[in-house]
Order: sequence, then structure tokens, then C-alpha cells
Amino acid sequence: MCCPFSAGFALFQKLLSGSTVPFRLPHDHPLFTHIADTVSEGFPSRSPHWRPFAEAAVGLIYQLAENPDRLCGGLLARCARLLAQRPAPRAEEEEEEVAVPPSQRSEEACNGQADPGDPKAVTAPAHLLTNLISLVGHVALQQMLHLERAVGPELQRRRLSRERQDAKDKLKGKGKRASCSAMEDELGLTEASVDDTEAELVRRICDVELLDEHQLLSAFVPLIVRVCTSPGKYSDADLCTISALALCKIAMVSHDFCESQLRLLFTMLDKSALPSIRANTMVALGDLSFRFPNLVEPWTPHLYARLRDSSVSVRRTALIVMTHLILKDMVKVKGQISEMAVLLVDGDERISSLARSFFNELSNKGNAVYNLLPDIISRLSDPDCGVEQQPFELIMRQMFSYITKDKQTESLVEKLCQRFRTAR
Repeated sequence: MCCPFSAGFALFQKLLSGSTVPFRLPHDHPLFTHIADTVSEGFPSRSPHWRPFAEAAVGLIYQLAENPDRLCGGLLARCARLLAQRPAPRAEEEEEEVAVPPSQRSEEACNGQADPGDPKAVTAPAHLLTNLISLVGHVALQQMLHLERAVGPELQRRRLSRERQDAKDKLKGKGKRASCSAMEDELGLTEASVDDTEAELVRRICDVELLDEHQLLSAFVPLIVRVCTSPGKYSDADLCTISALALCKIAMVSHDFCESQLRLLFTMLDKSALPSIRANTMVALGDLSFRFPNLVEPWTPHLYARLRDSSVSVRRTALIVMTHLILKDMVKVKGQISEMAVLLVDGDERISSLARSFFNELSNKGNAVYNLLPDIISRLSDPDCGVEQQPFELIMRQMFSYITKDKQTESLVEKLCQRFRTAR
């Protein structure tokens, strides 16, 4: 007799394994027509609610529609056309003169004939350009997620379905009866041998094809890069912030594009005058550390440097990001972790509390704090980059609270004595 719970669990596992056909609506369903009309009608609006609504609309399209890339490509072209056909703004309206795809270029982009190097420029209000760039960045990110979470699993489901049918036909041809479990075992071996086939295909599409010069997204990339590289020319803070965020989202798509723009991303992280850009870029680089760890790893000192940012919000964001990266073993923990220790005495109570929580978690990872303590002491006592005596004592009191074994205490004293002898 089968237990009802076991039967339900088996059904749940089948759903997770992608064995069922995913629910999708045809791309010409009236729902998507109404969504596209609503987004495009609100595009000229200055309302702060348009961008979150547009992002939610794009997410819904990618979740429910067949061929969501076609729908969102048409939506992008439609909004670009509205931008290009915008009447000349009045003198009191804020303007930004930029090179954006005119209406006819948007149509060509949908057909794979876009020329991203087109020097033609149109003058447009900053809020319209901000809305368009925000939409571009979110479509790029959703397209990548769609490929990884929907297309890849669906390709795998179809392959496994074919293999199951082939296995049944093979068994019938031999005139043998086989149990369901034996068949699943056989298929399990096949699945293990080619499990990465679909993932590799999706990675290749993201790296090579999504930002190809014949694709719609590529028509907007030079515009976004231009805004990010010219903060003096584009003075609108909202435009600069959204453009930086869009660039970070597009960098998540392609390994090659991320590599080509990594220096620009870290320049914005280090030198942008806007705390919102520094904070958003810090979060994005944390995500990129998980997606492309080998690219970001050489730039790790720049991530630690934001822990001493003059802005409280940036320091707090940097602390949260570095906490995740360190505890997930995505960054090598070296003497630079002393920057985390400095935040134990930060003037903002939320930051100092987060720093204590971080070291509490780190102390549970074996001898991590014990191994790092000599380097932390050396860096914090350095007259060039260290801290004053009173905060140093407070930090050390917290750090030594994690050293609970007598043997570790004795060994630590020996290590410090050795450093005293070699000190200048």
C-alpha cells in the first residue's frame, strides 16, 4: 500500500524535475496586447511608478508568454519610437542630447538590421531617456533569466522525454518487460552523462548571441555606455543612476561584455559622485562575483575599499555584499578583512551590529578568526592605514573574544612576538 504522503512527494519531485509541460500563453494573447499598450502609454509619464510597473510587466511576459523575447523586443522598439518622435521640448523642460535609435532604426533592429554605430542623435527629455534605458536593462536581465530558468530546463525535459520513449520502444522491440524503476535507473545514467548539454548551450547563447550586433539589445548598449562614461555631460542624477544599473544588468548577460566593461564598472564604484551609483554597482559586482568569479577576483581590493566609503549607505551595502561573498567562500579572505573589523566601531549602529554578526558567523567556520588575527592586528596598527588607539582596543577586545582555547592563545602570542622582532 502506498502512503499518500509518499505519492504526493513523488509528484512534487516530478514537477521539480521538469517532466511536465510548462504553462505558456500564445504571444498574441489579448493579455500581452493590453500589457504592451499600458506600458507604452505610460512611457512618456514622469511618474515614479512607471518603472516598477514596467519591470513587473516585463517579468510577467517572460513568465507566461511563448516567445517573450519577441514581445519585449516589440515593446522596446515601440518605446524607442515614442522617444524619437517626441515633439521638441519647451524651453523650461530639462533636455539631454544623446544618440538613440530613431523610430525607423528600431524597426530595423527588430528585424536584425540595427546599426548600433549610427551617429544620428535626437534631443529628448531626461526622464524619457531614463525610462527607456531602465526598460532595456530589465529586458536584458529577464532574457538571460528566461534562457537559464525556462529554455534550458524545457530543452532538458524534451530530451529526457525522447529518451524515455526511445527506451520504451527499445524494450518493446526486444520483447522484454521492464519495471519502471529499472527504466529510470537507466535514464539516470544517460542524464548524468549529458546533464550539462543544455546549460552549455544557454551559456553560449548568452555570451555570443544576445548582444550580437544584429540583435535589438546591441542597438542600445552604446547609448548606455556613453551616459556612464560621461557623468559630466549627463548631469541628471536619475539618468546616471538608472544607466549604471542597466549597464550592470547587461553585464550579467555575457562573459565577454562583462570583461570589456569591468574597468568602467569599478571606475563608477570608486569615483562616482553619487552614493546611489556606488551602492548599486557594489551590489551588482557582488552578483557578478558569483556569475563570473574569475573576472572579478583580481579586483577584490576595490570591493574592500568601499568599506571605508564616506557614505553610510554605501558602507552598509558594501558590508552586506562582502559578508555574503566571504561566508560563501567567493572571495579569498586575507589581511584585507581588517576593513571589516574597522566597522565594529563604526559610528552607525546598524553597521557595527552587522559587523559583529559577520564575525560571529565567521568564528563558526573552524579557526578562521584565529588564522586571520595576526594580519588584522598588523594592518590596524599600521600608522599609515590603521586606526587610533581607542578604537583599536575596542576592536581587539571583540576579536579576542573568539579565541577560547589556551593553545590558540599561546600560539597567537608566539606569532605576534615573531612579528615584533621583524617589525621596523
